[in-house]
This record gives sequence, structure tokens and C-alpha cells, in this order.
Amino acid sequence: MEIEAFKPKARFSNVVDDYNKYRPDYPKHIIDILKMNCDLKKDSVIADIGSGTGIFTKMVLDNGNAVYGVEPNDNMRRKSEEILTGYNNFTPLKGDAEETTLETNSIDFITVAQAFHWFDTDIAIPEFYRVLKDSGFIVLIWNERITNENELMKGYDTLLRKYCKDYKATDHKHFKYERLKELFCGKSITLYMVENSQTMDIDAFIGRLKSCSYCPLPDQKVYKPLMEAMEQMFNTYQKDNQLTFEYETFLYVISNK
Repeated sequence: MEIEAFKPKARFSNVVDDYNKYRPDYPKHIIDILKMNCDLKKDSVIADIGSGTGIFTKMVLDNGNAVYGVEPNDNMRRKSEEILTGYNNFTPLKGDAEETTLETNSIDFITVAQAFHWFDTDIAIPEFYRVLKDSGFIVLIWNERITNENELMKGYDTLLRKYCKDYKATDHKHFKYERLKELFCGKSITLYMVENSQTMDIDAFIGRLKSCSYCPLPDQKVYKPLMEAMEQMFNTYQKDNQLTFEYETFLYVISNK
């Protein structure tokens, strides 16, 4: 079910620029994995659901695919239209996972990058099956910080738990393999893990946090001490005015065959 308290379809309206500028990219190796294991071709039609500002959308557009970017948030969708305006193979759609507006049996690949945990799965998954071709694939993608990688990653996770009361409630990590096997009962699921990283200056470090749904807003009491703690953390761990987050990118490929 959609997490009502956070209203994700509206929550990101005020952080569009931070989201677009400071969220990490996805490993380009994802495209190779889909080509090698799922027969992704240039004529494969893709629906990127919860496409946001188009961070992952651009990867499949660059592969030459026709891509429908399905996004309910007007500000996020408009930003993707602005950024991807030069791609003739891009079709932005106002829709959501529960009602995509796509035609039945029209899509070869459904991709969902950093968004599936916001969906009402009881409605979204049947909608996926409706629009997907019998030979199609559902691809769920998450960048996940490696919280125990080093003192920086451990300290950052501790900071979020201290100041961001919604952090744990909005965590996507409960969507692991066994949970997805339950949701996509009877379907074949393959998990791939790819290393990823993000190097940031101070603006990107703070902007990345501000783009997150659990970040306190400026009018909240904890906002100022959180920002002060962020600056102190950056100064402690920076090297040449930059620091690096380490990620594992989880790629769940679900066959509709």
C-alpha cells in the first residue's frame, strides 16, 4: 500500500531540482545485463514507471529504445520533459503504477527505479501484468547504500536515524528476494547486484539528503541541527573537498513467461 503519511506522489514536488541534480545514477552495466539475459533489443518498448525526473529513463533512451515515462507528479514529469526534450523516442505520460494509461499487452519491459516501495502492490502488480506482453519482463532497481562499508557510511546512517524520524518507515529494504517471490507468485525472479558509487562535493552531499522523502523540512525543529551535523560530517571525511558513497545496485528481473 502507498505510505499515506508521506503522500509520495506529492512529497517530491518541492525537491525536484535536488532530486535531479544529486540522486546517484545507475550502473550502465544494467543495460548489458538486460541485453545478455533478457534479450533487450533496440526495438524493445519500455515503460519506466515512477520515472521521476528521468534519471534511469535516459539510460534506456540512450540505448535507442522507445520509452514511456509514467509519472504522477507533475513537477517531476515536467522536469523529465525538459531534460529529455531532445529524445524523439521518449513519451511522457501522466499516470501511476496503479493506473498507467498504457495499452494492454503493449510493453516489452517494465522498469521501476527507486520507486516500487511506494506503490500499492495489490493494484500495481495486476496493472503490470495487464500492460506487459506475455514474453515481457519486469525490472525493479534500487541503489542501496552500503551502510557498513566504512566509518563515513556508518556515521551517515546513524545521523539519519537520529534526525530523520521517517527514515526507517520509508526504507525500501523490506522488498528483498523472498518478499518479491511472494508478490510475484509463480514468476521466475533473478537477482543481479552491481557495484556503484557517487562522489559529491558539499552541495551535492547536502542536496542528496534534501531530495529524500524522509528529510525534515526547513521549518522543522530538527532541520538546522541536521544540516550542521551534515556539514561537520563532510568536513571530517572529505578529501579534496569531496567524499564518496558506496552502493550496491540491486536489479530484480521478473519474467512474465
